[in-house]
Amino acid sequence: MCELDNPKTGSVRVQRRVIYLPIIAGVLHLHVLYRALSFLYATLPNQPLIDIEYGQALYFQMELSVLLAYGFDLFCCAVSVVPYSRCKKGSEIVAHHTPVFLILLPLGIPVWKQWSSWEPMLPFIQALGKKSQSDAISLLLRANGWGFVSSLNEAIMCFQKTELSLHGLSTMFDNRENIRHKFFTSWTMEFLELSYKVLIFWVFPVISFLATLQTDRHFYNFNLEQFPSASFLMLLYKTYITPLQLRSVVWRIFIIVFYPSMGKRTINKLRRFLENKNVKQAS
Repeated sequence: MCELDNPKTGSVRVQRRVIYLPIIAGVLHLHVLYRALSFLYATLPNQPLIDIEYGQALYFQMELSVLLAYGFDLFCCAVSVVPYSRCKKGSEIVAHHTPVFLILLPLGIPVWKQWSSWEPMLPFIQALGKKSQSDAISLLLRANGWGFVSSLNEAIMCFQKTELSLHGLSTMFDNRENIRHKFFTSWTMEFLELSYKVLIFWVFPVISFLATLQTDRHFYNFNLEQFPSASFLMLLYKTYITPLQLRSVVWRIFIIVFYPSMGKRTINKLRRFLENKNVKQAS
């Protein structure tokens, strides 16, 4: 335990883990961001062609970083520390992370383990020429990379949590007017955080979604060449029954079902935040 200044009561005893664990969580989420950016960087036109071995290595590194970051978040919740500044209960984080652990990460295992018999997408990519192979891998990296750049927002919330804890507060919904030294909880940082959230819900998923659609088209055409007499429904079945494609479908369903409402709420939060600032300036 350590005693820290509290603008309301003079002092408050705060458990060290409430300060240090969110910092570690934030660093782990920054590592996820780094991996996501490495995905996107590898797909730039001026970069060398991506072969399947390099693509699988990148994929494994991303999966591992997500496992560590999300796993540590759950560990924090298990020891009664909510690492995000905008979550009041650990159950909110558990509800978000559980599908990743139970569905998304397991469906990615055949790719980086190179289980071709389990993942038909691998023979498809291996059958392509170098340029086409690189393009196909780039689509997969792009779809995942744009999905996980949201980790910057999670890192900011973790660092906000530490700054709030240093002043005896729990969430960004608490009264922060009397905090003397602000950085992650400052007006500028909160504006950047909410603005970035708008991109997370309205821009990044659209780019990711388009990459998945392109992958669908290429894999469908490949199956059409392999099974020219197959019916349309059978070709659709072969296109979407692979673990990687099932993962892609789950991701797209999540985008369609949840992101519009979450995006609208974020825009409303940003609007109220800006209106509140204008009221304070006028008073």
